[in-house]
Amino acid sequence: MLRLLVVVPLMLLLAPMMHPQVWQDMQNILKSLGGSSTPNSSVKKQRILQLSIASGCFLFLSQVLIYVAIGQVATGMAIALFFVYPMMSGLLSWLLFRDRPNGFRSAAMGAIFCGELLVLGGSASLGLANFSLGSSTAIFAGVAFACYVILTRVCATKLHPVSFTVINFTSMLVLSFICLMLPLPSNLSVAVQQSNLLELILSAFILGVLTLVGYVLNNVGIRKLGALPSAIIGAGVPILTVVFAGLILQETLEVAQVMGVVFVSFGVAAYSFEKMRTQVKPSRSEN
Repeated sequence: MLRLLVVVPLMLLLAPMMHPQVWQDMQNILKSLGGSSTPNSSVKKQRILQLSIASGCFLFLSQVLIYVAIGQVATGMAIALFFVYPMMSGLLSWLLFRDRPNGFRSAAMGAIFCGELLVLGGSASLGLANFSLGSSTAIFAGVAFACYVILTRVCATKLHPVSFTVINFTSMLVLSFICLMLPLPSNLSVAVQQSNLLELILSAFILGVLTLVGYVLNNVGIRKLGALPSAIIGAGVPILTVVFAGLILQETLEVAQVMGVVFVSFGVAAYSFEKMRTQVKPSRSEN
């Protein structure tokens, strides 16, 4: 919640700069709720709003689960397991859109799966007490993020990414407030020590700023480099997480886990490469 209290206002300030028609998009969606537009148009816009809110719910769930996972196991391990989402989104695309993966994409998904097994196998040999909770929540976070990716794909052709992101972040902020008001068991409820309150607020502020900076830089990178190089560079997140977790948090992984992280990163890069390449072919043929 603290993170989103920083992200949402900053996003509302930056959104018109990245997409001047963002408020017009929001106004058109609100008009559809009031029934002031034509019936067919109103139904389509309401469906877009519903799908955008649903995607925000899945993104919120994935963020909560990955936070839980990072609190239980090593950060590099949690992020590597989270990156099961390209494989899951590929399977969901196959089931929902009949987008059957070709040989190269199947090999990339196989590399991700092998990497996940190496990460899990290296952790299981250590006998960590929180291994089951941390690993399962990280994997389920990846599954939830894959559902978010699928819904993003559905909305991509109907709503501008900036407007879509505004709805996502706003939905997540509302869900944060709602979940904090729910009565939870003592072992799941939020407990903040007063001595750490200022540190928590400052950390959340920095995290919120970094979240928005990452989003803006990602958009700039896609515009400057194109979607394909940006996606391949983004596949290096698991490796970079392991490096920074080692430097900042002094976390270490087993050799098998490091190999698993490398497998996952190369698998994600190969999957992104093939996915973007197959998307570019139809557009070229049309031109």
